[in-house]
Amino acid sequence: MNCPVCGKEMEQGKLLACGSRGLYFLPPDGDADALILTKKYITGQNGIVLDGPIRDIDEIGKWDFPVYCTGTTPGGPYKEGPGEINVPIACGGVSVMPGDIILADPDGVIVIPQKDASTILKDALAFQAADEAKAIAARNGTAKRDWVEKSLKEKGFEIIDGIYEP
Repeated sequence: MNCPVCGKEMEQGKLLACGSRGLYFLPPDGDADALILTKKYITGQNGIVLDGPIRDIDEIGKWDFPVYCTGTTPGGPYKEGPGEINVPIACGGVSVMPGDIILADPDGVIVIPQKDASTILKDALAFQAADEAKAIAARNGTAKRDWVEKSLKEKGFEIIDGIYEP
């Protein structure tokens, strides 16, 4: 697929992350409107993360295609550059290297350095299993919440019961 910023083909199944060079009131140097994003949507790109605003949000919001940005703007992107592909960028104040893994959901976006991926995956799976066990215990009423009372006491919080009862 053609990236208008650099005129190069982008591999299907990849995610495009564009930096703004600190100009947060303008769309980033990459793709930031429905006309350009339509090609990426149709050709199978996994999503786009923009460190800047986007326009045509009403149209883009109807797609089953993740677009993460800092807001909306009526202005369009620069289509004549400058721009580069497969270079380190700063996106949302975070360094992003070519090949880094980007995970995103409605709560936000994280960047996992490729070199750390196997360790982070192992840790994340362990965290997920522990979190699921806590959720099961909460649902069936066996959750151990002693640590909450202990923590509140250690921090000097006073729990006042019945103060508003007549």
